[in-house]
Amino acid sequence: MQIRAAGSELTKQGDFGRSVLVVLEGAARVSIEGSVVGDLAPGDLFGEVAVLASGRRTATVVSSTPMVLASFFKTDMWAVEQGNDAFAEELRRLRANYA
Repeated sequence: MQIRAAGSELTKQGDFGRSVLVVLEGAARVSIEGSVVGDLAPGDLFGEVAVLASGRRTATVVSSTPMVLASFFKTDMWAVEQGNDAFAEELRRLRANYA
């Protein structure tokens, strides 16, 4: 997925989330309840809490630059989890952190 302009809202806190996004190119800013809590760069992922645990986005993410993102939906995560024991173990560990 290509984001062509800075200032594009990628996720909104409180919305339902169905995908995990990975930053391939570009940068984004993360905020919770209006306060900036971090920045994202290539190699970072976001949206995992909604997919793995709560179903709701826990932060708002807005592009700081044009971006290229990869998106993995819940069903993609389940398929990889079923075929890879190490990945499944890591997902269980992440889920425990969000419980």
